[in-house]
Amino acid sequence: MFGLAACEVLLSQHSGFKNTKTRKDERESTGTKYIAIRTFEDGDLKIPDYDYSVECAEKLIMIKPYYENYNRVLFIRAMIGIFKHENYSHSQFVSKLKTQPTALQDCSNVEQYKILIEDIYNYRSRNKVSLRY
Repeated sequence: MFGLAACEVLLSQHSGFKNTKTRKDERESTGTKYIAIRTFEDGDLKIPDYDYSVECAEKLIMIKPYYENYNRVLFIRAMIGIFKHENYSHSQFVSKLKTQPTALQDCSNVEQYKILIEDIYNYRSRNKVSLRY
């Protein structure tokens, strides 16, 4: 379901790579997928809260019927940030997706995803909620 890079993001909860001195150069030249494999193989993968990671993964799987690329790393990073927002209700978001099943589209960065998700979340709502800040 989730690729290795997506699993790394879920398990480390968007904390980034622990060895930034050597990983930064590799990230620029080889991409996130390779880094996730190296991080895992090197034993550098840190899991601060396994139960919360599983909870996030389950929430993402609930989005799968409405968004084919629910397991994209950028989307996962955007959603992890939104999951932590105190005014976010996942059941409300899934309900909005049911009424707009084609609304989620691929975006080129995390910020674009957050804007799109916020628009979907606030669709036809009287009380708009900011999920980006």
